[in-house]
Amino acid sequence: RSTGRGRWLEVAVRTNGGGAFTALAPRQPLLASPYAVMANTASNLLGTLPAAQLTGTLPVTALPSSVLTNNANGVTLTGSFVGNGAGLTNLNAGSLAVPSGGIVLSATASNAALASAGFALMVNPLGAGWTQATNPTPWRGRSNFGAVAFNGQMWVMGGYNEGGYLNDVWSSSDGVTWTQATSAAPWSGRDGFGVVALNGQMWVMGGWTNYSARGFNDVWSSSDGVTWTQAASAAPWSKRNYFGAVAFNGQMWVMGGYGSTWLNDVWSSSNGVSWTQATSAAPWGGREGFGAMALNGQMWVMGGSGSSDFNDVWSSSNGVSWTRVASAAPWGGGEGFGAVAFNGQMWVMGGYGGHDVWSSSNGVTWIQATSAAPWNGRGWFGAAALNGQMWVMGGWGGGGCVLNDVWFLQNATMLGGFYLFQKH
Repeated sequence: RSTGRGRWLEVAVRTNGGGAFTALAPRQPLLASPYAVMANTASNLLGTLPAAQLTGTLPVTALPSSVLTNNANGVTLTGSFVGNGAGLTNLNAGSLAVPSGGIVLSATASNAALASAGFALMVNPLGAGWTQATNPTPWRGRSNFGAVAFNGQMWVMGGYNEGGYLNDVWSSSDGVTWTQATSAAPWSGRDGFGVVALNGQMWVMGGWTNYSARGFNDVWSSSDGVTWTQAASAAPWSKRNYFGAVAFNGQMWVMGGYGSTWLNDVWSSSNGVSWTQATSAAPWGGREGFGAMALNGQMWVMGGSGSSDFNDVWSSSNGVSWTRVASAAPWGGGEGFGAVAFNGQMWVMGGYGGHDVWSSSNGVTWIQATSAAPWNGRGWFGAAALNGQMWVMGGWGGGGCVLNDVWFLQNATMLGGFYLFQKH
């Protein structure tokens, strides 16, 4: 390549065996510009060689000790990685060389990849760390309302207060900022109804408005809390209130409650239209105001009131066969308490002015987290699990007082907005 002043090329010729050379004219200019040279092999190349011009396989041994992919897609590297890992994504958690006791960070409290690789979410001391998110909320104080976690939000709907029976719907992702989806859903104002999240929908079913009406057995669904569709105006299960409603194994389940008497039948449906009766009389006695949840491949029924106050615990994998795992749990019997599955545990809390908190992984052994949580004693309140937190909201505080405060338990250990997972 010539980089200096221009040059001239003079060419002279002669015939074979001829005498003097004859110069050809005109002379040819050689300008100061690059020209290409092609060689079979090359070394000591300068500048940048576009990757598109490379063909064949480049041996790993030919790579320098530090390789930069420049954000290229489809680059597959194998072997050991040494460095701080900044910017790495889509890592296989099972391939992480983390010793037992080692800690990694996760953006979410639920991480199936880490769990399958032998990591467990680190938690604070059992039941410690209740924090008040807000008091009061923009939704009016109420009791016997519906509360459910759905689509990254917690939802509060319906219920009862001194103004009557409600059918408004509210949602929040943090318990502080609440948005009203509707002030009047098409389903009638009610309390003591069931609400579950299933198949990308929230479902509202049953409940009542007064003692004489004996309630509802209709079923409604919504994907956004604004628009509601009636799936059934009269499901085959009888009108009832204060019953158990659970989403389990691709079905919504309705069990027990109170109609003209205390009930212990069990029904299921995948669409709210067609219902199947699992049993007309489960072995747990007819009851209302009990706790119901799904955990570890089982449905659970606990506590409540009927012919007496109960504090027993039952489980079933199919709604037909039930096993009593505890005849008398250490928490007091009765109705109106909060029950929620959270962090691999069943939690029972509050009820009729109480504010104790208990947990169990198997329904047999229960541990009291606290005898007096910082939130006021209450019954018939909302309880939900969302974003690695357990939430308590609203309810009946006694003396005709209804509440609209919101509290959460941050049971997971966090660092800078990330959840900590520890290797077993």
